[in-house]
Amino acid sequence: MLLCKSQNAECLIEGMQRIFEYIGGVPTRILFDNMSSAVAKILPKGKRKLADTFSRFVIHHKFKAAFCNPNKGQEKGSVENKVGYKRRNYFVPVPAVRDLSDFNENLLMLCDEDIKREHYEKKALISKLFKDDLKAMLPLPKEHFKVTRLEKVKSDNYSFARFENNRYSTAPQYNRCEIWLEISADEVLVLNDKYEEVVVHKRFYGQKTEPVIDWLKYLGAISRKPNSFKYTYRQG
Repeated sequence: MLLCKSQNAECLIEGMQRIFEYIGGVPTRILFDNMSSAVAKILPKGKRKLADTFSRFVIHHKFKAAFCNPNKGQEKGSVENKVGYKRRNYFVPVPAVRDLSDFNENLLMLCDEDIKREHYEKKALISKLFKDDLKAMLPLPKEHFKVTRLEKVKSDNYSFARFENNRYSTAPQYNRCEIWLEISADEVLVLNDKYEEVVVHKRFYGQKTEPVIDWLKYLGAISRKPNSFKYTYRQG
């Protein structure tokens, strides 16, 4: 079990990949809800068109992605009960998360401790059942899957690029032009039309009142025209 900042594709896939690597294998079949981060479109006869990044992740790890029917939560078996169990045992009272990576490391250790109890139905240690399951899992792929996606955007008059609810700075020479954003769960990497790195930003969730700016990229322009950037970052 891991906490993620969002249910977007980057967070979903990064979390799954981290769990695969932690347990040392890949399940042969995984059941999912019809979340937009995994499913681009529900097709007739129970088929699904997978979201691009998720589809590549599935192919890379060679597992079968199965999906519940819409509005049929009971098809997930005891998953909801397990969610309630985890919530009561690990999130009551609500914890303060100062470092998500450290918090997740601790969660994984708590899960390791939790499987030392007996399974309610099979009357065997969960840790023993897990070892049996692990023998049937697929091996980890040799190459690490890069959990990012590319989006082409156009910068505004002030060389800011808009992504989701926020504006990210590029560099003065990239105003009113097409650029690429390489997006991961934690970062927004700005690339020029030759796919060269311009600047790397921390990815923000929610909406900031001001743009995300790396001022070092603007020092040359500011030194030439000190007053030109006085109100720039407040432009909408």
